[in-house]
Amino acid sequence: MAQAVAFGHPKDITGKAGTFKATLVPLELLGHLLSHPIPVSTSGTSNRVFTVAASVSNPVVIWDGKDYVSLKENLSYTWSTAANDILATTGALASAQAPGAVGVRYYYVGLDSLGAIGLWPSVNEPSYVEGPFPGTILGHPGVARTRAWRYVGWNMMNATTPVFTYFTKRGYTYHISNHAYAGVDTQPGAVTLTVVPAHAGVRIGGFCTGQATGQAVELGYATDPTLTNAVVGIWKSQVGPLTYTGTSVGATVEQSTPYGAFADLEVDSNGNIIAHIAATATNVNIIVTRVRDVV
Repeated sequence: MAQAVAFGHPKDITGKAGTFKATLVPLELLGHLLSHPIPVSTSGTSNRVFTVAASVSNPVVIWDGKDYVSLKENLSYTWSTAANDILATTGALASAQAPGAVGVRYYYVGLDSLGAIGLWPSVNEPSYVEGPFPGTILGHPGVARTRAWRYVGWNMMNATTPVFTYFTKRGYTYHISNHAYAGVDTQPGAVTLTVVPAHAGVRIGGFCTGQATGQAVELGYATDPTLTNAVVGIWKSQVGPLTYTGTSVGATVEQSTPYGAFADLEVDSNGNIIAHIAATATNVNIIVTRVRDVV
């Protein structure tokens, strides 16, 4: 017996954000659909304006709870020097708040009961919370939130006036100004990278400076408790001199390598990486220049 085709026959369905063509989709599929990278930018005095850079030709389409949002114009949040509306740790919207301490700010989009779209910052990193139907979304973890609060991006407040780091985002990657952190000088130890978000999947890249000649630097995700001075997920770099024998004159030539690059290094849930530097009193600078997000 022929079965009626349920897929591919769209009808108009109205939600809080508007009316859209829709058709039947398996619930299991809804929870596993991946979105394109969300375009965001920073601008204004001290980079205080954070913008979801949507347009008709490049819309930002997201789930807000069980409602669908198709954002086709810029949505911005502008920081004040004194009073700001922010998302508290509970997920509730709090008004007239000071910018707060230096650190990462995470940005969330949500719909109110009338379908108005809002964009608000929070100090709380996103986690996977209830989403459309049986799936989950990366959203605000607060238990008192009144909206779904979908995570859309982040930036770094590096002065409380406030001043934010400039970035340019392409795809999933934020290209940022140099941020230097001193590593440990002998045994493996954590380096807290306050410039980067701490949620799962965030990866960083950059380079190291300050090593003594011939000094090895190991960077990784975690320590290995079963081995001495071992680092898991390791990137290893070393400053010169590197020697080679010239073929034309047979001379030994030394070349200096002042920088050691690293990339695709994941941070842990505290925003840390592990650094292990060969036994010496020299501290090494870990320079972060790019951060890959998951949205």
